[in-house]
Amino acid sequence: MAMGTAGEAVAEGRDRAAEAAAALAEAAAEGAQNATEAVREKSRRLMLEHYRPVFPADYLAPDYDLPKMIIVVDEDARKGVEVCEGAIGWFSDDDDLEVLHLYESAIEMSGLTFFPRPVCDSAYFVDPFDDGRYLNLAKFFEILHQDQVTELRSIAHALGARECRLESYSKTVERKAHGLTARAEATKKKGKKEKKGDREGLSAESCGELARELERSQELTLEFHQTFEDVSAACVPPLRWFAEDKEIEFLIKTRCEEGLGRTAHYSLNVDSSVSSFMSGKLASKIDATLSRCHLLAAVSMEEQVEVEMRRRLQFVVDF
Repeated sequence: MAMGTAGEAVAEGRDRAAEAAAALAEAAAEGAQNATEAVREKSRRLMLEHYRPVFPADYLAPDYDLPKMIIVVDEDARKGVEVCEGAIGWFSDDDDLEVLHLYESAIEMSGLTFFPRPVCDSAYFVDPFDDGRYLNLAKFFEILHQDQVTELRSIAHALGARECRLESYSKTVERKAHGLTARAEATKKKGKKEKKGDREGLSAESCGELARELERSQELTLEFHQTFEDVSAACVPPLRWFAEDKEIEFLIKTRCEEGLGRTAHYSLNVDSSVSSFMSGKLASKIDATLSRCHLLAAVSMEEQVEVEMRRRLQFVVDF
């Protein structure tokens, strides 16, 4: 009996050792699998951070912050990239300028309006008065300017105008250098010493010409000239561009309120506020982004901002 009991103990010990070895092997395999999964998860996370895909669930979330700039792209640009499967585009924010690169196939799903119609490999910027409408950057200022012109025409019509016209011109400021003053400055730059008598006999006007700023305006361009028949009573027009303009408010008041002298003729010089919706700094960032995406425009946004800052409008209305 004693020998049988000892044999059973040995056998039992072997079984337990086998179970322990199996458990250790299983644990090792599970640990290896967990380690592999951890590596895969980290790799996927790094890929997501690199490609930054935007998925429908992200885009449709109530707290999704839609950027002001969108570039319409072909979905084949990320074809074959596993972490981009099922995405509607990707996100970038170079130079602190946030951009959504939206697949052309996802435009309808986005619920956004693009004007003119969206075209692949084109850039768009949000309409300052409608965050669901995006304007082609190649025509951004042209579209805004036309919207502004249309609003002035609508104001005239609503207030009962019989005739109205709008002209535009560009104001430029130049530094002018003339005469002996300019020649004296050129002589200095060549390293020649200016003699005391060189300036004798010069008029105060000649001496001051170097630093004088000359303001010049280009010829007026007619934006529109319109007449109205069967004019109805004046009513307050809806305003977007000129909602805070005191001159326009006064014009409306003197046409719509009773007991006041009614305006019969009105003329106003308007500083174009189109440029106020994009600073030179932002325009520079947009140019840099377009360059990186190989979407160079014929005229840079920064140059267009400078042009718009000089634009002036002359609005004339007869009632």
